[in-house]
Amino acid sequence: MKKLVCIICSLVLISIGTLTSIASSQSDLDQINKKIDETSTELNGVKSQMSETMQQVSDLITQISNYENEIATLEMEIEQIEEQLVQKEAELKKAQEDCDQQEEDLKARLIVLYEAGETSYMDVLLGSSSLTDFISNYYMIEQLAVYDTELLESLEEAKNEVEVAKQEIENQKAEVEKAKAEKEAINNQLIASKMEKDSYAAQLSEEESALQRQLEEYEADKQRIEDEIRRATQNDDNVVYAGGELAWPVPSCTYITCGFGDYSGHTGMDIGANTGSTIVAANDGVVTTSVALRNPDGSYRSYGEYIIINHGGGIVTLYAHGYPGSRKVQVGDTVTRGQAIMQVGSTGNSTGAHLHFEVRVNSRAVNPMNYFN
Repeated sequence: MKKLVCIICSLVLISIGTLTSIASSQSDLDQINKKIDETSTELNGVKSQMSETMQQVSDLITQISNYENEIATLEMEIEQIEEQLVQKEAELKKAQEDCDQQEEDLKARLIVLYEAGETSYMDVLLGSSSLTDFISNYYMIEQLAVYDTELLESLEEAKNEVEVAKQEIENQKAEVEKAKAEKEAINNQLIASKMEKDSYAAQLSEEESALQRQLEEYEADKQRIEDEIRRATQNDDNVVYAGGELAWPVPSCTYITCGFGDYSGHTGMDIGANTGSTIVAANDGVVTTSVALRNPDGSYRSYGEYIIINHGGGIVTLYAHGYPGSRKVQVGDTVTRGQAIMQVGSTGNSTGAHLHFEVRVNSRAVNPMNYFN
């Protein structure tokens, strides 16, 4: 078993380094999932030689990470809905005040008519002392009629606005309750999975425990990057989406080595390109992340050199595995469509020079190909 664990660890370490083979589907953040779960099977059938207990721990680590990501996404959605709810309640208050004012105006008008007794519009016209007085009275009556009509229409409109606002608030309250219930259910599953993992982990050998810790480090990297993407979409109030379709992020190459969803959990696409090729911003935006993920010994892991750009409107793009030290932009920088931001490399979990590119809409991964010309 010790020999087996050494083989597994060696394979994982090799994948972290910069290799010279062509880019493959195991070369992005989502490859973290594949390494933890599926990649071992492809790597000479290593996972089939694992102890059953180690396989259970590996699967549960992935499951726990997925649950935590779902909970974080739901928490963001709940926060956004509750913010909208506050706004809708303010709108309801204003609509109710307008409605109340319209009703007061109508009551005042009815009192005036009542106090006028049997006097009719015809009485006013017939009581005119001259043609000029007649025309003046006629105009006044016409204006009163228009006012009465507008008052009734305005009151009706105000009442409709109140009802619409009330319904929207009820709908949003239902959304919040649904999201909270879903979060609670997933949280219960998370707790159960952690307990099950701990039970299996207690049975692991020392070598397997070391491998477990390494797998959990991969999942921690994945979770951190997902959190960065969520924060980017949350804080885009000051970023206005430029509109239009996205620019191709590697102008010198259009060869896709692995498309969106080509394997389970693949949330982006890989564009094969020569080392050092220019990577450009897909649209105007603000840089929210520009970092290099490294291990304590200085070697790259996960996404390696990567950048996240917030384009506003809930749209975020991510660029990963850049060439060492090639990032040209920093957090807070404003970038324009087509601006050079980094060079193609193979840092992190990568098996060849390429760009891993993602498009997120409200933090959820979508197929990037739907956003190009």
